[in-house]
Amino acid sequence: MKKFLILLITIVLLTSLSSCVVYVHDKDSAVSEKDQKQSNNDLSVDRDRALEIALEKANVHKDDIRDLEIELDRERGITAWEINFDYNGTEYSYEVNAETGAIVQIEKEKDLF
Repeated sequence: MKKFLILLITIVLLTSLSSCVVYVHDKDSAVSEKDQKQSNNDLSVDRDRALEIALEKANVHKDDIRDLEIELDRERGITAWEINFDYNGTEYSYEVNAETGAIVQIEKEKDLF
C-alpha cells in the first residue's frame, strides 16, 4: 500500500511539472491586429522569417508541425514573434526578436500522454 501511494504521488507530481509552463498575457502589451499588419512593414524580421528561425533552431520541417500559432507581442520594450507549434509529441514555444532575429526564449514541453 505504501509503495502504491508513493507511485501515485510521483505520477501526480510529474504530471503537474509537465504542465507548469504558465503564460501570462497582458492585454495591454499585445499588439493589435491592425498595428501588427502596419508594423510588419517596419520590422526587420517578418512573420515568415521568424517562423523559419524557430524551425531551424528546432530542426523541424514546416510540413511536419501541427497547431501552429504566431503572434507579435511587445514586452519589456522588446517586440517579438511568439511562435508555438507541436511536433512529435512535444510542444515548442519560441520568442524571436522582431528587430534582430535573435531567439529570446525557448520552451519545450513533452506530452506525457
